[in-house]
Amino acid sequence: MLKLKGITIAVSAYNEEGNIKKVVESALEVLKSVTKNYEMLVIDDGSTDNMPAILKKLEKKYKKLRVVTHPKNLGIGWANYHCYMNAKYDVIFWNAADNQIKMKEMKKMLLWVNKYDVIIGRRRNRDDPFFRKLNSKLYNLALFFFFGLWTHDIDSAKIYKRKVFSIVKPKSRSAFIETELVVRSKRKGFKIKEVEIEHFPRVIGKATGNDLILVYKQLRDLFKFWLKLR
Repeated sequence: MLKLKGITIAVSAYNEEGNIKKVVESALEVLKSVTKNYEMLVIDDGSTDNMPAILKKLEKKYKKLRVVTHPKNLGIGWANYHCYMNAKYDVIFWNAADNQIKMKEMKKMLLWVNKYDVIIGRRRNRDDPFFRKLNSKLYNLALFFFFGLWTHDIDSAKIYKRKVFSIVKPKSRSAFIETELVVRSKRKGFKIKEVEIEHFPRVIGKATGNDLILVYKQLRDLFKFWLKLR
């Protein structure tokens, strides 16, 4: 039986006008099916499309929706950081706003929340372009080489218990933030679990995860972090 005081679903979103309504509404449906105490938190990372206007309408309609807006695009690292710092409940489910991981997958991960502190969703049959999947595999191998961390899907959806953030204080503000959080969590003795989840192709919008600048910053921060831990 789950022992939950409440759940926050936190989403990082940038120019997702075609997905955000479905993402918000599906999250709220899942949340009310598992607990009475919940919130949906969206970090709008300086979107320039119609997403901010859509979020304003949704925020008026749903009292459990809270939106934090960046005045300009700061990148996924800052967006994720503000997801975790602004979430108010003791269990935080982070997901992207591209609708490739459905919000209902959270239920599979919640089955392990009484025993583990960090739960990573391992995307089964990942439906992404070949080079994106290759980059992911090479990056995960690098994590094992540098940190002894064996994980298959470090940048996927996750559940964190709030107590993790009372001890683990991430410094990175690039896409490396997720790696830093998991590595630090492991070193502090928090229990980590991977759980298989479903993954679907992106139907609307454009992915930014393979942007060369983002990849460079992530690898740069990985190396700097490794040097600090030596």
